[in-house]
Amino acid sequence: MKKYLFIIPIVLLVGLSACEKISNDERKKSNVQEKTSKQSSTSSSSSQEESKAKKNENSSEVSQEHQESVKDSSDISKNQQEATPSSESSQNQQELKWESMDEAILFWEKVYKNTQNEVSKKIEWKNYNVKNWSLTENNGSTILLHWSNESGAGGSYTKFTKKTPNETQIVEYDGNASYPQMPSYSLLVQNSNYLVLETMDAH
Repeated sequence: MKKYLFIIPIVLLVGLSACEKISNDERKKSNVQEKTSKQSSTSSSSSQEESKAKKNENSSEVSQEHQESVKDSSDISKNQQEATPSSESSQNQQELKWESMDEAILFWEKVYKNTQNEVSKKIEWKNYNVKNWSLTENNGSTILLHWSNESGAGGSYTKFTKKTPNETQIVEYDGNASYPQMPSYSLLVQNSNYLVLETMDAH
């Protein structure tokens, strides 16, 4: 009986030691899990911050690209606006240019054949020969022609100046000696219908 009473305390001590060991193992395991959980949480937080930073960086790049795109569009629009006046100016210069002597001769004939113009009474068309015209000079918007008399002696000058795309001035010099100081008269003509808008007599 005493033998068994001696064994019981030993069993209890062994059992308590085993329980304490199990408890210590469970605490260690719990600490490891907690530490792992904290590391995982820290890693997740760090990953979220990196993702957020990367997202902000990408957003900043997109915003910068958008600003550059808007600037490029603005520059293109500005260049187009600057180019427009230049294009219009070039077109006007082309409209004010005499392409040839034949263009000026045809214009003169239509003005003097328009019976609404007083100057239509000045020409005897039966004595008119287009071959008597010759080119003296052409300065773009102004062209000067010489008319030779049929007899070959003497002649006259006619100067054509495109004032605007809608109006042309004709200055007549009766006699070779009258050019360029003594014009006989000038006509302001409407290009669309060859109508004389204004006559200025130099005498």
